[in-house]
Amino acid sequence: MQNNLLIIIFVLLAALIGWLIYLSFRFFSYLKEKEELLKKARKKGIEALLEESLKLSEDAQQEIKKIQEALDQLGKIAMVSITKVATVRFNPFQDTGGDQSFCIALLNANNSGVVISSLHGREGTRVYSKPIKEGKSEYYLTGEEIKAIEKAQKK
Repeated sequence: MQNNLLIIIFVLLAALIGWLIYLSFRFFSYLKEKEELLKKARKKGIEALLEESLKLSEDAQQEIKKIQEALDQLGKIAMVSITKVATVRFNPFQDTGGDQSFCIALLNANNSGVVISSLHGREGTRVYSKPIKEGKSEYYLTGEEIKAIEKAQKK
C-alpha cells in the first residue's frame, strides 16, 4: 500500500517536473523574443518603430485599395465578356449528308451577345448572325438557334 502511494507520488512529481521544464522553455523563448524586440526598439527608438509600423500599415491600405479597384474593373469586364458558348450541329436540307450546318451562341453573363448560324448546302455555305440581348433577339430565331442559346445560358 505504502509502495503504491510512493509510486503515485513519484509519477506525479515526474509529471510536474516535466511540466515545469516545458513552461520554463516557453518562458525563456518568450523572454528571448522580447529582448530582441527591445534591442531593435532601443536602436531605432519606440517612436521610429511606431512610425514605421504606421507607414507600413498605410502602404498596405493603399495596396488593398488598388487591388480592390482592379478587381472592380475585372468584374465589369467579366460581365460583358463572352463567357457562355454553345454549339448545335444540324442538317437543314434533305439532299445533303451529315450535320455540316451549325449554330453557335456566344453570350456574356447577362445572356447578351450573338448567335451565328452557318447553313451548308450543295451550292455553298451561308453565314448569318443575330444579336442577342438578355436571351432574346429582335430577329426571328430558328429552333436550332434557340437551342444553342438555351444551351449556352445553362453554362
